[in-house]
Amino acid sequence: MAARPSSRTISSAPLLPASFDYILNVSTEKQIPAVLNVVEQTAGREMTAAESLRKQGRQQAQRENLVRLVTNKFGITDDEREFIESVADLDRLAAALDEIFVAETKEQVLARLR
Repeated sequence: MAARPSSRTISSAPLLPASFDYILNVSTEKQIPAVLNVVEQTAGREMTAAESLRKQGRQQAQRENLVRLVTNKFGITDDEREFIESVADLDRLAAALDEIFVAETKEQVLARLR
């Protein structure tokens, strides 16, 4: 079966090969817009997943930096390390990283995470 031309374009990045196979071999003219909608929605989710992975990477890097800085400046217990590693909020992690430079106690730093 030959590919059917469509005036619809897809703005999102890479499309799923299975969707192309379906469009080219199985779908009818009426089904193509619905299939393209699914492909567009899926491509958006892939972007969201990639963004989520980047965010997790930033969180992990900030937690590791904070643990290293608190350890070097004040020392750290296993419980404090676990507490820092449990924080996911990038704003609180950034605030604690900023606090490390002016804090006189590690409690001041850890308070920024609560």
